[in-house]
Amino acid sequence: GGVSNRPELNSVDLTFQPDGGLPMVLRDEDSRTAVDGGWKQINTLGTYKIRSGARFSLVQRKPIAGGITSSTEAVDHVSTLAFSAALSTFETEEEGVNVWHLSKHTDYEMERQTDKIVSEVYLTRMLFTKTVLQPLTNDLFTTVFASGRSGLTPAGVKYLFDFLDQQAFENGIDDPEVVHTWKNNSVPLRFWVNIIKNPDFVFDIHKSTTVDACLSVIAQMFMDSCGTTEIRYSKDTPTTKLLYAKEVQQYREAVERYYNDVQAMPSILEGHMKDMLIQASTVHRGNSFQVESALYDIFYYAVRHSEAVSNALKEDNQRALLKTFEDLLYMMEKGYEEHTTSV
Repeated sequence: GGVSNRPELNSVDLTFQPDGGLPMVLRDEDSRTAVDGGWKQINTLGTYKIRSGARFSLVQRKPIAGGITSSTEAVDHVSTLAFSAALSTFETEEEGVNVWHLSKHTDYEMERQTDKIVSEVYLTRMLFTKTVLQPLTNDLFTTVFASGRSGLTPAGVKYLFDFLDQQAFENGIDDPEVVHTWKNNSVPLRFWVNIIKNPDFVFDIHKSTTVDACLSVIAQMFMDSCGTTEIRYSKDTPTTKLLYAKEVQQYREAVERYYNDVQAMPSILEGHMKDMLIQASTVHRGNSFQVESALYDIFYYAVRHSEAVSNALKEDNQRALLKTFEDLLYMMEKGYEEHTTSV
């Protein structure tokens, strides 16, 4: 199951399963909790003397009289803090008592004296992580931008890109960067960047702060790769942007090839496009999509810009499309009037 099916933190207990013994519930705070000079340490595995290879399990908490769980509200509060701020020092509701987990505030002061060492370790670690993830990054670009050669480009994307090419031709736009930017903003930067940055929009997963920061680096690299202007790097350029400086140029070539490959594909006939849209509507019929709301938005847009759309279709000599548009307006207006009358 996804993250939405996970139990609430306060509804389960973490238990230790010793060999040949009874299960032991592990708490952030109990009689073993160490208190020293106003400092209280959240329990660790060392507190319970648990060695590597131990067995654990999550069990449902059992309610007691009055519908209250076996754990007190205070312990639940500390437990939540421990999970969200494991490396931090913070004050509890107990006056004058500071709670810490793995390091105290004084340890951070010591780290400030070794910022240079920490930065070097951080940079080395970041480069190593990039190397590990590079095959996956390459797979991402192959999946998104190689479909032009493989013939897997969706018909809707081909139809849209052809429309943009036609608009550039009819309006006398000779600058290829303009059309390139139109295509960027219509699919890669509008759709894919959003999915890369927010996979939780599509998948039932939890996106931690660390993962979010990493995905932001990939998303920025993706946007840079879709651009056409030269990127100037300097000493003030963030390290995360320099990380993919070499690969960006290679990816830019892949994006350019993709647009050229899609342009070279056979055009999508209007009838085929209509059939595809009808099929897509049929597949999603009965789902949680608000069809009436979508139709109302389309109707509102069509009525608001009906004169401009009609004139543009007349100028382009699109008589069949003009008749379809007028029939659609008539049908929508008639349906709206009947709905209003019935209400």
